[in-house]
Amino acid sequence: MKYTLAFILSFIGSTIIAQIVYDQNIESRIDSLFAEYENEPGGALGIYANERILYQKGFGFSNLEDKVKITPQTVFEIAASGMNITATAILLLEEEGKLSLDDPIQDYLTEFPNYKEGKVSIRHCLHHSSGLRDYLELIKISGRNQHITFDNKSALELLKNQSELTIIPGSDYRYSHSNYLVLALIVERITGDSMAKYTEQNIFIPLEMNNTFYYQDFEKVINNRALLYAKEDDEYKLKQNYRFTACGDGRIYSTIEDMMKWSRNFTNSRIGKGKDFMEKLYIRGTLNNGDTMSYARGLEHGEYRGHRLIAHNGWWGGATGMFVIFPSDGLFVMGLGNNKSNGIIGKTYHAARMVLNIDEKPVAKKSENPVNILNETEIKYNTKDLKSICGNYFSYEIGYSRKIYTSENKLYLHDGEHEDALLEAIGENKYKKVGLNSNVTFSFGFEEDKKIMYLQHGERPPMILYKFEPANYNREQLLSFTGDYYSTELGQAYKLKEEDGFLQVWTNEKEIFKFKPLMDMVFNSPHDGYLQFEKNSNGNIYKFTINDYSLGKMGFMKK
Repeated sequence: MKYTLAFILSFIGSTIIAQIVYDQNIESRIDSLFAEYENEPGGALGIYANERILYQKGFGFSNLEDKVKITPQTVFEIAASGMNITATAILLLEEEGKLSLDDPIQDYLTEFPNYKEGKVSIRHCLHHSSGLRDYLELIKISGRNQHITFDNKSALELLKNQSELTIIPGSDYRYSHSNYLVLALIVERITGDSMAKYTEQNIFIPLEMNNTFYYQDFEKVINNRALLYAKEDDEYKLKQNYRFTACGDGRIYSTIEDMMKWSRNFTNSRIGKGKDFMEKLYIRGTLNNGDTMSYARGLEHGEYRGHRLIAHNGWWGGATGMFVIFPSDGLFVMGLGNNKSNGIIGKTYHAARMVLNIDEKPVAKKSENPVNILNETEIKYNTKDLKSICGNYFSYEIGYSRKIYTSENKLYLHDGEHEDALLEAIGENKYKKVGLNSNVTFSFGFEEDKKIMYLQHGERPPMILYKFEPANYNREQLLSFTGDYYSTELGQAYKLKEEDGFLQVWTNEKEIFKFKPLMDMVFNSPHDGYLQFEKNSNGNIYKFTINDYSLGKMGFMKK
């Protein structure tokens, strides 16, 4: 079987012509890509273009106990890859005149406080620029997991008590699951229906997506459901969160068959007013300084191997999802998985590459011995510069710690998680990692009297890290940080204990975090932010803040 599809796609005011050749050879190559799923939890893939389904198949088992095979009709949890469906519900209500995207969220959720950082609008939530604390992280730091009974009302109770934001609204991109949960709450307030009922009546039924729904009833029997798994110590474990029904940011169930119908709706919308209604999802956010964001409305713009890309991924428990759109090529690809460990996101891109006939680009390999990557004569440094820039650096914004040091007259970067990287000078006071295809650069300067490092990814604004002297506390000093603390925003008590030079954080009679001394009054963790302590006028510790990308700063007062 071989056929050629010619597409004439009208996209945001321009006519784009793309041609895709799809044959049985491509189909067999995609099949082989997923062959490793044969005897384990797996996934399903769908490819859609020009009103035609090019491919939809399932691989592996949806249920390991009964060895049930995955098919295009298997019902998966699609996680955050379905945020664009929540955005669609908001845009339908906007079209009906029931809301404005610039309305403050308090117009509909009157329980929320007025934030000192500024007004949070529906538009901010759509583009992840609101600064709302991530409710999943709030659950985590309260000592609970995601196996609890938790719905949208529970989330509202948690979020309404948060008096601070992580950023000034509209000042930056700051991904938070709370944004899309809040959008679902607004839909429910305006319509008087649950998110599940509103989307069923206004999106899923009109599009004949008969097996797609927001998960709201944990007692409901779901036919053809894919159970969720992750591999731990070479053994699969169930990762199903049955009682967690809070939605908007996720908790959508669907099939590859239905997601092909969703893809079809992008090219000729059958909901909203006009066939181009769905293009509203492609509109990017704008920051306060006028910069255009890459994040749109439940989708993010990018580039993949020279092709324009709009996409969103997601994972939750053992669920993984990847939705990719190549608008200039008229191509939609959806991958869904029930195995956290099997890389469905990467395989979705790989399948798209096969269809688009994009050659595999070689990836630069990291040498086992970075010192030998370049000869001594090829790496040139200013010796005076090396001495002045060596030391430890820390980002107060997101809690990153980095160390710059020399060995055998060469400069290295240490981050505590990866192999130390050899750096080379690429300009005056500018360095990059040797032998890696990376657009990350490092430069150094001063802010007032403080030495700083600028860590820059491509054209993004640089991350600023401040030079510091490492802490060297003895046990008696560490004990001064221990004791009982309480957060009114979280409604949670913490007990800090010292053990083996670390501060342990306990709540509900269990340890939830462990922090290592970093510098004076600061303790950090590789994945859980950092603690910053404060002293009163008597020189006694009376407070700490837990600082994290998804939480901002949250204060705990010593009892």
